[in-house]
Amino acid sequence: MTEDRIREIIHEAEECYNRLASTIVEIPDYTLDSLPKEKSNSFINGGLYEFTAYRREFKARLIFICLKAPDEQAYFLERFRIYSMESPQGIERADDPAYLKGTGESVYLRIPAGSTILDIGCGTGKYLKVMNGRNITTLAMDISKELIDEDRKSLDLKGVRFFPGDCLDLRFLKEKELDFLTGVNILNVLYPEMVESLLDQGARVAKGGLFAFTLPARADIWTEYSPDLEDHSGRGLKRGSDEYLEVASNQTFRGQMRLFSHVRRLCSEKGWKWRIFRFVDSSILDSFKFNKTLDVRYLKEGEDSLLKLLEFPVRRAGHSEVPPEGSFLVCAIGYGLEVYFGGDELPPAEEVSYFNADALFERFEIRQEQKESIARWNLPFV
Repeated sequence: MTEDRIREIIHEAEECYNRLASTIVEIPDYTLDSLPKEKSNSFINGGLYEFTAYRREFKARLIFICLKAPDEQAYFLERFRIYSMESPQGIERADDPAYLKGTGESVYLRIPAGSTILDIGCGTGKYLKVMNGRNITTLAMDISKELIDEDRKSLDLKGVRFFPGDCLDLRFLKEKELDFLTGVNILNVLYPEMVESLLDQGARVAKGGLFAFTLPARADIWTEYSPDLEDHSGRGLKRGSDEYLEVASNQTFRGQMRLFSHVRRLCSEKGWKWRIFRFVDSSILDSFKFNKTLDVRYLKEGEDSLLKLLEFPVRRAGHSEVPPEGSFLVCAIGYGLEVYFGGDELPPAEEVSYFNADALFERFEIRQEQKESIARWNLPFV
């Protein structure tokens, strides 16, 4: 790809972004719960709205699209989140070398030299640091202009061409202009129809495929989430109890598995190749940060979908050996997805476990999945 073409792509993408940003209407005095019905019905079908009251709670801008039923009743679907440097969910573990190494090597270091890629939802660009000196043309986009501006200042990312943009609008790219699309923790924050749109666009613009690591941080999108959890007998569970934690975790985990099932069905229908795998990385966190991030007792009402299931094996002290003083060894069980639109598949990633083609993801249980992962990697948990 020539330098002139890169400049043209960035210019067109920024124009698309600016048009999108100019259509967002800010609603300062209401949340979705407090919005009067008569006012919501005055909103435009298909319009984008931000309820600014959420900025403090989420440390991000939540942008909703208004969808109207035939009777003109308005409903709101979260279209995307615009993170800032202060958004813990948007830039979590940005400086964790173990996490960056595991993800970077599993995805980005497998891309052949001479390739051209577009990284979608790049955030702080943390994973792209491994691309330095690899003779790969790397374009990267994110819906947050604030993060893009910071990325452009980074000396560690000086070889990456950053620009703001929406991953669901790739009209600025020509057919098969890219070798690969990459993205970390992208598909899990998109609704089913959005995932299909992104994959369709990927098939148009990329010769090879899309690599997407997925986290269950927004698995509420993919599961029937309810803050009032019950056990198998219908008995209500006390918030913060071990039983509550386990049921909430399994519910979120199942949402993630439904995402994989959706993508697999879509790929089968369209004749695309796909791989889904499990991987492990590790890092050291102090006990306070561990508990605050991972324990349901530290979450506010309605936030159970934010449980970080990657670190689930050490949520309860009885499931681990005695950790180093003042810290926990967190062995993360994560999930990766590869979709190939055409051409040859890349060699399998090292140190990952690929699922069989007939795996029934909807039926997976977090407890059994943990046991299999613990046994496979000989992790220090029971």
